[in-house]
Amino acid sequence: MPAHTPNRKALALILMIASTSIAWINPLRERVENANQRYYQGEYEQAIQNYIDIAATYAPNSKELHFNIGNAWFRQENYDKAIEEYQQVIGSPDEKMDAKAYYCIGNAQFRKEDYVKAIEAYVQSLKLNPDDEDAKYNLELARRKLKEQIDKNKDQQQDQQQQQDQQQQEQQNQEQQQNEQNQQQPEPEEQQNQPQPQENQEETEQEQPQAQQQQPPKEEMTEEQAMQLLQSLEADEKQKREDFKRQKAQARVKVDKDW
Repeated sequence: MPAHTPNRKALALILMIASTSIAWINPLRERVENANQRYYQGEYEQAIQNYIDIAATYAPNSKELHFNIGNAWFRQENYDKAIEEYQQVIGSPDEKMDAKAYYCIGNAQFRKEDYVKAIEAYVQSLKLNPDDEDAKYNLELARRKLKEQIDKNKDQQQDQQQQQDQQQQEQQNQEQQQNEQNQQQPEPEEQQNQPQPQENQEETEQEQPQAQQQQPPKEEMTEEQAMQLLQSLEADEKQKREDFKRQKAQARVKVDKDW
């Protein structure tokens, strides 16, 4: 954990508030000492309220009171509110106070595991107070933590990528298996159906003569055509009879002659 020492560093600031000679009177000193006592006893909510009351009544722009309120919020692990109070300190005439404010902002960001912002705050603190050993130590610690965080995120990303790749591979395997099953299932049906076109071909061949037999009937003859056909048949028949008689007569003549 960062080497945050609110008790030691905040105590110097609080005593500075109580010992300043700028219009401080006994009631204010008593109020500050009472708020400090609440803080050291771990009664941080009461200490915050006391500091706020003091600031509203006697010193609304006091950088020291903002610092102490920030320390109390830090102890309650409300790091966002602590940072807000520390930021109110920055810009004071005292560079060391600004350095301490940056240092505490770094500690709050460290606890939030925002190591990038913690590093930035420690760097600013060391620019104002290069001899602060606590800030140096916490800066190096934050850098190590940041590296660990980056490595951890990379590992998590790699794990997620591997899981996605594995899921995609499994999905592809399932699709491939399904496709193979779909290809295998119709094969027997196709084999059974193969003779069917041949049978259908035979049926077609068998149907062909039927189609020939089932040609449309000729048109019916008219009465005149029927009479002409009948006369033609009678003439043919008559001619055949005459031819038959002649052949018979000739045969007799030949017989008589041969005798």
